[in-house]
Amino acid sequence: MPKQAGRSVLVRVDLTGAGLFTTIGGAQTKSLTINNEQVDVTNSDSNQWRELLAGAGVRSISISLKGVFDDDAAANKVLEYSMNGTIREFQFFVPSMGTFEGMFQTVSFELSGEYKGEVQYSCSFESAGPITLTVS
Repeated sequence: MPKQAGRSVLVRVDLTGAGLFTTIGGAQTKSLTINNEQVDVTNSDSNQWRELLAGAGVRSISISLKGVFDDDAAANKVLEYSMNGTIREFQFFVPSMGTFEGMFQTVSFELSGEYKGEVQYSCSFESAGPITLTVS
């Protein structure tokens, strides 16, 4: 995969449930973490080596954003989703790699501002069902 500019990574949300995705504005840092919970089945016959049970743990994906709060429709909706515990469809797009897509819940939303600075935000989303990866 060729090198990519970080600004090309996008996090988008379906604001209406109609399958139309809108980019969440103002994001400067975006990250996606794939989590695979392990199930340890080590026992006295394991020769002192840990053994894991393949495919047995809970899988999840976490997305986080940080940036300058941009008073756009998507950012305001994410704030509303956070207040209401709403689960919505999100996309995490990486050029030349693909798009992760599925249902997510906003699990944290933070606003902050310094006296001589801009209003900043950070938020985190946790998967709430199966996530697909469509390769570009």
